[in-house]
Amino acid sequence: MNDSLSDSLRLYLRELRIKRGVSQEKVADAIGWSSRSFSDWETGKSGDIKARYFIRLVSLLQASWDDVAFLELKDATTESVTPLVEKRVNAATQPSSYDNELHGLAEQLWSDEKLRKAFLIFWSGWKAKDA
Repeated sequence: MNDSLSDSLRLYLRELRIKRGVSQEKVADAIGWSSRSFSDWETGKSGDIKARYFIRLVSLLQASWDDVAFLELKDATTESVTPLVEKRVNAATQPSSYDNELHGLAEQLWSDEKLRKAFLIFWSGWKAKDA
């Protein structure tokens, strides 16, 4: 059973971090994960990332949830990453209303313990269906 995220999604988040000029150490600190563990995940030495770190990472990097879903659910190749990163970095600085809504949901998720637990249960079930 493989419960890690796809290589294309990992690469997307790594390239987005680099394009945004943020170090691994700063990201790890911002999402509450150790620098070594984050580095191991980002470089593929470790395959798993907890949902709370993943959500914080996507939010911190202002990644597109549409891109995340495409890369993870469609089994996209790593060749799909560069155009998505470029599009995201070159996008207007104003996030879309959809991204604003998701950002609001992510904030609500972290402030509401019951909602966070429900999401984590959902996420566990979603990953288990692929097993």
